[in-house]
Amino acid sequence: MMPNSTPLSIQSGEAKRDEAQTTLVVLRTLSYSGVQLNALLFPFLVYQLSSSVSLAGLALLAEWIPKFGLYLIGGSLMQRFGQSNAHLMLEAGRLLAVAGLLACASGHGSLWLLAACSALYQCCNALSNILFENSVTRWWHVGGRSHGHARLLKADQIGCMLTLLAGIALKSPVVLAGAGFCTQGILLLGTWLKRRTLYPPTETAAPQPTPLARQIACDARAAAQG
Repeated sequence: MMPNSTPLSIQSGEAKRDEAQTTLVVLRTLSYSGVQLNALLFPFLVYQLSSSVSLAGLALLAEWIPKFGLYLIGGSLMQRFGQSNAHLMLEAGRLLAVAGLLACASGHGSLWLLAACSALYQCCNALSNILFENSVTRWWHVGGRSHGHARLLKADQIGCMLTLLAGIALKSPVVLAGAGFCTQGILLLGTWLKRRTLYPPTETAAPQPTPLARQIACDARAAAQG
């Protein structure tokens, strides 16, 4: 072995780390594109269904309150079900929510359905944000985590730009909702195919899960104590 050669096991570990980082950036770009499509569609659909701009505030309230609640218990849920299962469930939930938005854009929904689908989407989005933050901790070394956050921020910017271009080009809420549904379907498929890359199985036995209510109570006490 040459003096400056790198052991094969280290090379393999670095290759897996690079693959996981690239996968995260691609999924984050698609995810943020979907988030921005939802934000672009929501006010149009509220006005289309109610002909009232003032109702948008109430609809936004119904959308964001559950999201803040999920931020409080999201970590406990992921610890309970595992990050891989949580990621697949949240992407499936977002696909279901976008299907509801597509129904509303097609004239087959109601304001209540719109609010419910938007609330579901935002709850899943809260879990997604927590998951990506944990993934930076997992796949970037301590000294490189700022670079990891910078790469995800750049992915957000690219996703936002793609959505703005799509909004200018497509214009119709039905077509935008259809594009969002396709994007979310690709995101769910990509998460399924790359789940072992992002969340490799561990050889150690998983600890016995703590009851969910007790875990949430412990997290709340820890947060209250600073």
